[in-house]
Amino acid sequence: MNRLYLVFMTLLYCSVVLGIGADIDDEEVFVYYDIAPQKADTIVIELRRHSPIRKNNAVFYGNTEVEFRPHFRWKKIGKLCHVEDFKVVVNTEYTMPRLAENISFDESIKVKFDKFYNALLIHEKGHREIGIRAADDIHQLLKNVKPVEGCKVLEKRLVRDINQIVDGYKMHHKAYDDETNHGGKQGAVIR
Repeated sequence: MNRLYLVFMTLLYCSVVLGIGADIDDEEVFVYYDIAPQKADTIVIELRRHSPIRKNNAVFYGNTEVEFRPHFRWKKIGKLCHVEDFKVVVNTEYTMPRLAENISFDESIKVKFDKFYNALLIHEKGHREIGIRAADDIHQLLKNVKPVEGCKVLEKRLVRDINQIVDGYKMHHKAYDDETNHGGKQGAVIR
């Protein structure tokens, strides 16, 4: 029920940002789309009708987007450029359904929707965890980068290596969706 779109904004740049330490900052944001089913058995119709998540003629009910923004600052000592300070920022945005807030729903609708929503959220959080592992690999790369001659060379190498990490994790997201049938095997199914 999910399609993850990893976004890597190549905002890897040399910056003199005060207070950046060698760590990962993680932020989660939820964006909701409302549904208003009349009966419990019409929840799926409402999800299909109102979900903004569409890809390849398929409708998905939840989505997770992970954005990585690594920042670093270097220091040149002689001819060698060293990563002196860095930070990896990870922003996770979930798009999820919810029962419209201004409507009173029958208990059977709430129970069925809540069961589905909780399973879908577990699935989406799995995508976030994959993103956090990618961020950790980026963090380790920045932590262990060897000094090189020329700061432009260092920057190009890091951009290349970070892109390789992100591309590698795209396969993990696809495998996770395949293994879980987009959350269906985790209970994120509604009929």
